[in-house]
Amino acid sequence: RLVTAPFSSRLYGYNKQIEQPVYNPQLAATLAFTAKKHLGGTLPTLRISCPADFSSRSIVQAMIPHWKRVGLDVTLIDHSESSDDKSLDGWDLCYRTASFVEPIVDLWPLLTLQAGTGVEALQGLPERTRHSLLELERTTDWPTAVKRMHKLMADLLTETRYIPLWEVDEFLVARRNLYGLPAKPMHAYDNVEQWALQSWYPQDTP
Repeated sequence: RLVTAPFSSRLYGYNKQIEQPVYNPQLAATLAFTAKKHLGGTLPTLRISCPADFSSRSIVQAMIPHWKRVGLDVTLIDHSESSDDKSLDGWDLCYRTASFVEPIVDLWPLLTLQAGTGVEALQGLPERTRHSLLELERTTDWPTAVKRMHKLMADLLTETRYIPLWEVDEFLVARRNLYGLPAKPMHAYDNVEQWALQSWYPQDTP
């Protein structure tokens, strides 16, 4: 399912008013050609990093030919070459997968590529994005926080520094004798402290 934000479309932070960008390879080719002229006739080869798992690398390898057709040369770097500390050195593009539970809390490390929420982590971001994140961090009432989150999502999509691709539904399967599961669990072990397992014995005759 195509999305316009880096978290589930069922979460409060998802702005359902944002329209999905239209796929337009002709426009992409024109922009690439314009950039090529601006840079003196050649475009550098872009290096993309992604997780080492087979699924992620297969997805990136499937996207590379589409970039090639519009005039962009992209090469997938070895996972060992990418920075373990998620710094901005060593790659130009980065394909990432994420599972969000709390959008306002999880958004900061997603955009800064750092686990902490120190102001120094914002230095690599555009001024408008830094201001929006700090504004969101200082918000004390819920309606305003959601409104600012929606605006930030719209700004990020317009800026195209971060491009959400799609979301994948996850499923949880449990036995019928397991009680206390949330009606809509946020992750596999959501509220596990409240789960209760009723004793069960097979009724079939051996």
